[in-house]
Amino acid sequence: ISVDPYLIASLLKVTGPVAVPGYGTFDSDNVFLRTNVLANLDASSTGGKKALPEIATVIIAKILAQPSSRWAQFATSLQEAVSGRHLQVSVHDAAQEAQLHALRADGSLQNLPLTEDYLMVAEANVAATKADYYLKRSMSVKVEIYPSGLNRHEVDIHYEYPPPVDATDAGLNKSFVNSTSLYRDYVRFYLPLTTTLANIGFLIDGKPAPAYGGGLKEQGQEGNHQVYGTFFTLPRGHSADVIIYYEVGLPADSPFQIYIQKQAGRVDLPTLLTVSYPGGIASRKTELSTDTTLTIPW
Repeated sequence: ISVDPYLIASLLKVTGPVAVPGYGTFDSDNVFLRTNVLANLDASSTGGKKALPEIATVIIAKILAQPSSRWAQFATSLQEAVSGRHLQVSVHDAAQEAQLHALRADGSLQNLPLTEDYLMVAEANVAATKADYYLKRSMSVKVEIYPSGLNRHEVDIHYEYPPPVDATDAGLNKSFVNSTSLYRDYVRFYLPLTTTLANIGFLIDGKPAPAYGGGLKEQGQEGNHQVYGTFFTLPRGHSADVIIYYEVGLPADSPFQIYIQKQAGRVDLPTLLTVSYPGGIASRKTELSTDTTLTIPW
């Protein structure tokens, strides 16, 4: 069973604040940052990652002690957590696993027919910092549809990494590896099996910056998906764009649909889809807080 702090925050909205002896009070607004600080900045005898089990034990006890009148609220929180990929479950029993997969609760890739468009972006912060809490991200997906059935894609992930907002930010984002606050990110793009890669570009503050990353670092296949990986670093106070250009062979029929799978452990990724098709152009927006199918008829 995999959970993240966003699920815990959701459950604390139902229970209300929980007082943990020796650690203070935790609620839905502060649990993420307070546990982060305790685990990574508190060097006292009660701090560090060893504090997390004690805090979790008290919070779980509070949840289990709630009256039956709140069970429906907990069920709603768990259902939303499954949809948002904040709760994922894997079991050995094949029948139960099939049910979890049907509910999209098992964390697996969605293997769609080869005639459907698909995109998932999966990132890994490899800098031993907590920069993801402070980074701002957005994604732009542009598709050009040709009568021949060739669809050209441009996917641009935009990052804003502001200067430290306070001492906590500075402390959490000082790398334990080399004492710098560079954001180091490995990005994988999961695309249809019929994808042909053209290029992966990288910009800092809107200008090409190959010294900081970009380019193809990995290529493989998982299920009926092509997977392309790249790596980059981003200094504080700057912006970056990771851009992948590729072509997909798909039927040039109306409507255009793309299934965008959300990465687990992330709240959302504001996304703008723009599709240019024979005779027109149209756009759709999503916060990508859950897996989303975007449809454009033409």
